[in-house]
Amino acid sequence: MAEMTAGDHWVVIQWFGTACCCRCRHCSLGDEHRICRVPFGRAKKVAERFLDWRNEHGITDLSVHITTGYSCWSDEAMDAIVFNKRIGATSWQYIPSNGTRFFPRDDLRRRLAERMELGVTTIGLTFYGLRDLHDAWAGRRGDFDHDLLLAKLAAEVGLNRQETVFISKSGIQDLPELLPVLDALPGQSNRDICPWDYRGRGKQLEEERVTAAQVRALPEQIRRAINPRCKSEAEWVAGIEAGDCPRRDKRAYLISVWEDNIDWLESEDCRDILESIRITDERLNNAIPSLPALAAVYGESAGERLYSLRDLEWKWTDLYLQEHPEIDVSGRFSDLGSVILRQ
Repeated sequence: MAEMTAGDHWVVIQWFGTACCCRCRHCSLGDEHRICRVPFGRAKKVAERFLDWRNEHGITDLSVHITTGYSCWSDEAMDAIVFNKRIGATSWQYIPSNGTRFFPRDDLRRRLAERMELGVTTIGLTFYGLRDLHDAWAGRRGDFDHDLLLAKLAAEVGLNRQETVFISKSGIQDLPELLPVLDALPGQSNRDICPWDYRGRGKQLEEERVTAAQVRALPEQIRRAINPRCKSEAEWVAGIEAGDCPRRDKRAYLISVWEDNIDWLESEDCRDILESIRITDERLNNAIPSLPALAAVYGESAGERLYSLRDLEWKWTDLYLQEHPEIDVSGRFSDLGSVILRQ
């Protein structure tokens, strides 16, 4: 059996070959949005290499699948759904709708029906507030109405929806009116109300983060609907000081296919590819203090802004690295890189 390290659970081959039609203020990808010029077929063969290697060595607890960006409506995205379904991955059952261009109603319905017929069960939709504020955050006029249309058509063809409602200082006042609009949409939905990730453009939006005081001022029904994993910085710091520091010992290898690494991905042994990414990740992690140590130095014990714990860890790490420019940041998490995301 090929040597594997405890904690290796996912290999995700990422292909960013289609343009994004939004310019969301919080975009976790930042401003880069490179377009991959490597044909999707070559990226899929990389995924097949990892799948064959896994099967050949009997590594039963390693999941392999492929994703496409930045749009889920491309022919390549359909090909990825078929591929992931064939190999037994589960990611293909959910598709995000962010960044897709506007389509006429009948064309949009047809595309949704095609995906439902393949076995897709859920479409993801994001909301920031009511129409004007939503469109401003998404970076294009008409996005709010298009998302409402998507929701209605998804229900018509039998798809469920996963709603993400990002709460901001400028948009929190819209929640009491926005949520009934979403509740009135047909079909079944799950909803996550939370702040955006501390990544990409989101790092520049700290003044837009809601505070615990703003949340307390909301009606009780809305307060209870906010994701409980989002707490004030003060709550997180107090929990870490009390020893509540969850371990992230499962690794997802996110391997993005680009012109400058495709030859390596096609020729290098799969085990050596994973080992190279893991060594780079561990070198950086060993140069950064533990989460409790970061919290002790950079955590605001009276901080009112809401975060997930992962976002605070990223923020505190940023502050540490700013003070230590001598550290090699190769392996730093990036959605567009070949890196490890710890779960």
